[in-house]
Amino acid sequence: MNLIMKWLLILALLGILCSREEVKGQESLPGAVITGRVLNREVYPNVRGLVLQMAYFDSREDDGMCLSDIADDGTFCFSFQPYTTREVAIRTFVPGMIIGPGDSLHVEIDFKDLGYVRFSGPAGKINREFSTFTGSYYSVLKVSTEQAGRRERVFLEEINRERAALLER
Repeated sequence: MNLIMKWLLILALLGILCSREEVKGQESLPGAVITGRVLNREVYPNVRGLVLQMAYFDSREDDGMCLSDIADDGTFCFSFQPYTTREVAIRTFVPGMIIGPGDSLHVEIDFKDLGYVRFSGPAGKINREFSTFTGSYYSVLKVSTEQAGRRERVFLEEINRERAALLER
């Protein structure tokens, strides 16, 4: 009787193991696609590819990067699987974009006018708004209390110098 119980227990365990549903992993997540076109490539003819940079916490710098060559007609494409809506950037040319699982975005970068990037596609609206915010209201200028306490003329000169440097970039 003891032997039959052991066999039944083994068969029950095998049945349980075989009937378990497969755990869905990263493959089941919808991917995100960023396509685009580079206009006026003759301005920077040596740029052959673009780097999509994703910020990861607690990782090496090169872990969160996708590479894409720029085709002869100026098109490029990034395809990846974000776990959640996140901020990404095309290094050097587009400082920030928002993309989530299942999103698609089309980006036009004009090498003659790097300050203006055109967004379209399903994720285009949020990226146009994000670009407007970062270009208009967000500033990388850090003002200390010491600077704020200076006379207004000196403070305005510093802000104008910073503005000129940002416009030049």
